[in-house]
Amino acid sequence: MEIKYKIRKVKMEDAEQYIKLTNLVWRYAYKNIFPESVFERRESEKSINKMINGFAEYQINNPNHFSYVAEVNGEIIGLMSGAYLSEYEHFSSIKYADLQCLYIPPDYQRKGLGKKFFDLFIKEIAKKGIT
Repeated sequence: MEIKYKIRKVKMEDAEQYIKLTNLVWRYAYKNIFPESVFERRESEKSINKMINGFAEYQINNPNHFSYVAEVNGEIIGLMSGAYLSEYEHFSSIKYADLQCLYIPPDYQRKGLGKKFFDLFIKEIAKKGIT
């Protein structure tokens, strides 16, 4: 079944949904790797509030960073973020973009959204002359 979604740049009012979706995907992807305490800590109100407080600084106001979300009826169903130039010290001497996350919960996987996000990532870095 095809889903109708809209992809757009992330906004500050997306912070809580963005963080909760990130936690959901982490729980799904890493359930057999990390202990339950890791998820409980990430999902605590204190942790979510701390991430919300830092959201604008990194996700919106960082000139090296970009983030997009996919939404259906106001609900975020996927997200992608990247950096124009990698922030990892191993790549500091070259122009190397970084697809930092592409998170889609299980219910929305295998529907073409990941490819749309990846294509958008390539377009976004191309604007800065990064191939």
